[in-house]
Amino acid sequence: MKYTRILLLTISFLFPSFLIAQSLEHSFEDLSENIENEEGVLNVEILMNELADLKEHPIQINYATKEELSKLFFLDNEQIEEILNHRKKYGFYNSIYELQQLSSFDLQVLRRIRPYLAFEQKVSLQKVNVKEQGNHYVVARAGIVFPKAKGYESNSETDAKYIGSPWKWQTRFRSQVSEKYKLHLLFEKDAGEKGFDFASGGVQLDRIGAFKNVTFGNYQLRFGQGLVMGGGFRLSPSADPIQAIFPNDQKIYPFTSALEYNYLSGVTSNFKWKGVEFIPFVSIRKLDAVEYDLGFRISDNGLHRTEGELDKKDKLTERIFGVHFEKGFVEDKLTLGGTYLYQSFSDSLVVAKDFSDTKDFSGINNHLGSVDLKGNYQSMSLKAEVAYSSSNAWAFSGSLIHSFSRSFQLGVLHRDYSPSFHSFYGGSLSKNSSIQNEQGTYTTLFWRPRKHLEGFLYFDLYKFPWLKKYDLQTENGSDFFLKVNWEVQTNHLLQFRLSYQEFNEYLSEVSSLVFRERLYIRLNYRNESRENLILNSHLAGKWQSQQENIYGVLLAQDVRYKWRKFQFDLRLAYYNSEAYDVRFYLWEPSMLYQYSFENYYGNGFRTALVVCYKFNKKFRCWLKYANTNFFDRTEIGTGNELREGSNKHSFDFQVMYKL
Repeated sequence: MKYTRILLLTISFLFPSFLIAQSLEHSFEDLSENIENEEGVLNVEILMNELADLKEHPIQINYATKEELSKLFFLDNEQIEEILNHRKKYGFYNSIYELQQLSSFDLQVLRRIRPYLAFEQKVSLQKVNVKEQGNHYVVARAGIVFPKAKGYESNSETDAKYIGSPWKWQTRFRSQVSEKYKLHLLFEKDAGEKGFDFASGGVQLDRIGAFKNVTFGNYQLRFGQGLVMGGGFRLSPSADPIQAIFPNDQKIYPFTSALEYNYLSGVTSNFKWKGVEFIPFVSIRKLDAVEYDLGFRISDNGLHRTEGELDKKDKLTERIFGVHFEKGFVEDKLTLGGTYLYQSFSDSLVVAKDFSDTKDFSGINNHLGSVDLKGNYQSMSLKAEVAYSSSNAWAFSGSLIHSFSRSFQLGVLHRDYSPSFHSFYGGSLSKNSSIQNEQGTYTTLFWRPRKHLEGFLYFDLYKFPWLKKYDLQTENGSDFFLKVNWEVQTNHLLQFRLSYQEFNEYLSEVSSLVFRERLYIRLNYRNESRENLILNSHLAGKWQSQQENIYGVLLAQDVRYKWRKFQFDLRLAYYNSEAYDVRFYLWEPSMLYQYSFENYYGNGFRTALVVCYKFNKKFRCWLKYANTNFFDRTEIGTGNELREGSNKHSFDFQVMYKL
């Protein structure tokens, strides 16, 4: 059976293309496929929620403001300005093809933005018909995994036993009328938890008097380079090396993710006074934390399945007050801004005993302040921010992009984050999970030598100044990445990706740093030449230097087929990774608002099938079945998540009703 599956997969991978007809779209599946590690998940979920909603409720290009168009992160400031100026001079757009007249647009850009734009000529902006112009829906989802994990078995360790059922549940409600208001509610129960354990929601109003984007509930903020506030979505370097150092200018993001951390809860808005834009923000919310003798450490996994995990819930109260302000000069070609944030906890935070954590935040109060600037001059764009935290530490991030033409761009970002800099909500380009203890220079290049051929590359040289372990050496490393997209013929896209890393890894066995090399090569072929059928093939390999070198290989085939009211998504994947360091992290087809990233580690075969049925314009349902068959083990997982056998099955069901 094992070899039959591998043979079928190989045949489907090599099977010649035989289809013709629809243009490629830069959908959220394409973006997800560029996520290569676990750190990208939060950004991706926020991004995908936004794009899924935009697909259901496209932006009215003939009425959209600069702020609304900035939600299409595919577009840079030059392209947005050209859309607005052309509309002001010549009137409304009738179709996507009129954008070809603009000098900064090509077919590739048009394919990316097409699903998210509408070209209506008459839209009432005064009397809004909620039913006709609104987008209101309810999504409910349930899922379960077999065989049951060890944590559901009765044992003497009552604090370690899961207290809830193995079912996971999620209910999502969204209501939106143009940009007038947006309301979102989410309730979730993770597997093993008792009842709906997490609730999130908020409402955003377009305007209340002089205040715009008035947001109540859960939200995220992003200012400058993200040193103080770096929420919302941002692309990773592997997805788009240029956009990674120049994220869009959206500042307030309603938090619609099911992840239970890294968001604010309170109220924010923006208003202008004497030409200066102000964004005050307030947040008060409970945090999970582990109690130690002298204080607490924050826990952010959001799981409350056992008595021990429940004991961490809502242990701390966090209060945040702050303001961001900015003013444009020289027809907004230069913008100067600043941010101040005060953060306090109801009890003291302490550092762990691990030597590498001794520079982490400890205490009750934290102050942050920053100054940022953004400028455009001819074909050059500049962004920079310098920040200071009350631990007497600094952080800097500055990026410059020079567009020699629409087909050739060069970008550079330099960063310098002090080991003692403390920003709980920062998010900027970094090798670490936090903006702390890092220095580096990132250089990237984009070129399009021909209409259907484009390439990206970046080189990142970095080091961590503070000793991460009981060692007298500092860690450093370098990353090289190359990605080439070639549209071989209409609707046939070939992508080649190569990543090479050099880094020092601390080994406790020898109590010192050991030099490592890692090579990752991936080839994707996407055939979208027929309206009802899409083929997407993946071939990847990894190598890492060890005392004995370790290797990994992955071969995967995705098929999407549409038939009448059905849509079928199939994933077949064979993988063999000799060690965890050469595992593969790959997006997997799933249901709307569910983003599945599988960690392919060990030796096995994975099958995933998603079936969607559209009853009518209002009602849709999905069913997903996935199976992983491991060839190298008789037990799956560890601890409470240990499962007997070599097969793991999961079932998910989802319904969506548009009101």
